[in-house]
Amino acid sequence: MTELRRFLSAPKSQKLTLTLPMDYIQKKSYYAMCPPETKAVMDALEKLIDDATSDYTTAESWPTIIAVVDKLNALTDKEVVRHEAIRMVRMRLAHFSPTVVLSALHLTEAIVKNCGKAIRARIAHPKFMNTMDLLYKEHRGKVGHTHLLIVERVLELVQGWGEAFLPYRRDFPGFSDTYHRMCKEGVPFPAQYDASRAPVLSPPRNSAHAGIPEPNPFRDLSPEDTFHVANNVLEMVEDMLAESAKSNYTDYTDIRGNDILIDLHGQLRQLQAHLLVVIERETSQGGKTQIHQSVICTALS
Repeated sequence: MTELRRFLSAPKSQKLTLTLPMDYIQKKSYYAMCPPETKAVMDALEKLIDDATSDYTTAESWPTIIAVVDKLNALTDKEVVRHEAIRMVRMRLAHFSPTVVLSALHLTEAIVKNCGKAIRARIAHPKFMNTMDLLYKEHRGKVGHTHLLIVERVLELVQGWGEAFLPYRRDFPGFSDTYHRMCKEGVPFPAQYDASRAPVLSPPRNSAHAGIPEPNPFRDLSPEDTFHVANNVLEMVEDMLAESAKSNYTDYTDIRGNDILIDLHGQLRQLQAHLLVVIERETSQGGKTQIHQSVICTALS
C-alpha cells in the first residue's frame, strides 16, 4: 500500500503518473491469481527491473540490464509473466523521478535490441508506444539536463524503431505507426537517422567488403508483404507532403532538405527494385500476386 500511496501522491500535472494507480492495481490482481512458482519468477524479475532502473544509478547498469534481457528470453512458456514484465518496465517509464525514467529508456532499448518477437510485440503495443509519446510531451517543456536527455532518447528510440521495423509493420505496427503519427504532428526528430543505432541486432560489417553494394533489405519479403510495406511508405510520404503543404512550404528546396523524406525516398527506390523483381518473377511463374496498381506504377516510373 505504501507504493500505491506514493503513486496517488504523484504530481497530477503529469498524465503518465495518473496511469500508475490502475497499473499497480492490475499488477497486484495478476499477482494474486498466479501460482507460487510464477510469483517467484515475477518477484525476481521485478527486483532486476527495479535494480536496472534505480533512482540511485548515475550510469547504465549493464550487468543488471543484461540479466533482465536474459530473464525475459528465458520466458518461453510464461505469457502472463512476459505481459507483467513489460508492464513493470512501462510503470518505470511513468515514474515521477527523471533518473528512473532515463534508466528505463536504456533498459527498453536493450530489450528491443536483444529480445524476441513476443517481447518486441508487447513493446510495440499501442499502450506502450503511447507512453513513449506522452514521455516526449511531458518532458519537452521542462528545465533540466535529465529532462533534455529523456526527450532526446525518446526521439532517438521512436525514430529508430519506426525506421528499422518498417519492413515488419505487419508484425509490429505500433513502431512505424507511432513514428508516422508523431512526424505528422511536427515532432522535431533528429535531422538525420543514425543507422548505427538501429534497434535490431545485426552482424558487424566486414571492412574488407567496402565498396560492395549492400543487399536490398526488402529482398526476403513475400509479394504480399512487399505490397504492404510499399503502401505504408507511400502513405507516409503522401501524409508528410500534405502536412508540408499545410505548413506553407513555398520553396521546393525546403522539402528536398527534409531528411525524413529523403530517407523514405531511399526506401522507395529499394522497394522499386524489389517490386520489379517480384513482378517479373510472378509474371514468369503465372502467379497472382496482390500488388496494387498504384504501387506497380510507382515501381515502373
